[in-house]
Amino acid sequence: MAAGVSAGFFASCDEDDTFDINSPDWLASRVDSIAQSKNNNASGDTTVIELSNTTIGETNNSSGWWTAFSDVVAIPSGKKLTFEFDNYGSGENNWNNWNLAVANAKATSTTGDENYKEYFVLRSDAYGWVGGMGDEGYAYEAANITTNYAEAAAAAGNDDQWTYFRSVMQGAHVVMEIQHVTAGYVYVTATATATDGTVIWEKYHQTCSASDDIFAFLACDGSHFENLKAVLTPATIVISESNPARLELSNYPAFLTLGDSAFHEGIAAKVYFEDGTSTEADTLDLSYIAPDLSTTGAKTVTVIYNKTSRGNFCSPIYASYQISVTDFKKIAAVVSDYTYWFADGVQSVPFVTSTAKVYGIGSEGDSTLVDNANVTFSDVAADGSYTITYQGLSC
Repeated sequence: MAAGVSAGFFASCDEDDTFDINSPDWLASRVDSIAQSKNNNASGDTTVIELSNTTIGETNNSSGWWTAFSDVVAIPSGKKLTFEFDNYGSGENNWNNWNLAVANAKATSTTGDENYKEYFVLRSDAYGWVGGMGDEGYAYEAANITTNYAEAAAAAGNDDQWTYFRSVMQGAHVVMEIQHVTAGYVYVTATATATDGTVIWEKYHQTCSASDDIFAFLACDGSHFENLKAVLTPATIVISESNPARLELSNYPAFLTLGDSAFHEGIAAKVYFEDGTSTEADTLDLSYIAPDLSTTGAKTVTVIYNKTSRGNFCSPIYASYQISVTDFKKIAAVVSDYTYWFADGVQSVPFVTSTAKVYGIGSEGDSTLVDNANVTFSDVAADGSYTITYQGLSC
């Protein structure tokens, strides 16, 4: 949720609104031992959670955003929490249905954790946002939300996906599975069966702590839930390792002066794994096949990454980028003839950066056009003078 608002109460949650709900005191009544796994309700690998309330929110759907909540349930690593309930909403907006929050700990209370932060909040209308755990490196991945909403609407002959969605969700029986995968991921699958038998689903996944419990609860927003049940069972998704599938590079230099060896200075890389997750790669985990920097011209730099999602070594994946090695002795520029008036009325003829052409001049007098994105243009002085700089050369 967006920073700057804490423990707030809101009448509604608009399509693009997000709120900071980290450290909410209101969860104190929801995080006692009743909401935790009950050994005395365990039967083999199944643990039925004793809930303090099975109807969440006002039944006339008057409960505003972040005013009515289910109990908070801890999900140990390797376990799956299943929430089962009947969903009802006002029908006014897409988001007036179920909302799920997944956090790192119980909320602040006499028995809770003052370091409570959300990993994410997920809405039934294929929308969500990150909480404070994003600052801990657990990124929210909006692209990981998938649904069959459009397909279901088309199959029903309805051209308006969201009108159809709102009608289907009214009274729908929802089975929501939140799996805490031991490799350090949380997977959510929410399957809603409408009163006419139509089945729609939403799925989402991202990284979370591999070892610490995660905590999940439902929140209303112009909606309510009836006949709520909660059960813990072993996770059915088991990912011990996930190999890297793709390496995406950015911020690499486009040009290099002959004699300079910093061909990967400032580079950033993002690794996408086979299980659909991704992470920013530590530059210390990147290795390179260096180009020949002793001559000028276009060069190819190959970048190598060879770690699994859990940090173990594996078969490498590769990505590459182009860099141009130059040996410019000076630069020259062709600038537009343009009339400019200063605020004090003094006329000058400065350059226009969008149309300026900057050339690097080699030792043999040869010239190469330089991309203006790599050139620094100074401000125009009162006397009309200015400076153009590229690779330490100025004109």
